[in-house]
Amino acid sequence: MGNNYYFSRSTKKINPYNETIRGEEFTYELRKVIRSYFPDLKQMLAQLPNTCKRKDYGCDELLYASLSILIFKVQSRNAFNNDCRQSSEFISNYQKPFSAKLPHLDAVHDFFETLPPGEPEKIKVDMVRRLITNKVFYR
Repeated sequence: MGNNYYFSRSTKKINPYNETIRGEEFTYELRKVIRSYFPDLKQMLAQLPNTCKRKDYGCDELLYASLSILIFKVQSRNAFNNDCRQSSEFISNYQKPFSAKLPHLDAVHDFFETLPPGEPEKIKVDMVRRLITNKVFYR
């Protein structure tokens, strides 16, 4: 057996999918998904109650910004405000799928502090129901 046994049984490291998607491609795919499965997403998000003291942004803009934190895997609100809001290319790519202004994330935080927790859940349930109805999920 010797060394050949250990080398033949060694496990290969499986690299995760490391290919980076370019901004334009990702924006196109995101826009396609929103238009295909959720054409009235903006109206659904705009119906949420906005109880913030300052109403510089609509509910849909604030919720799109919160989704973008998850989608773009941003480390923190501060990093998003400092890095992404300064880049004209990012702002342009952000506005293509969402058709909304890019709010400051402190405004997003204030919005979620005052938003009743059941409201976003209703939208999430409706979205998942649509995906199931349209048979989007694979077995």
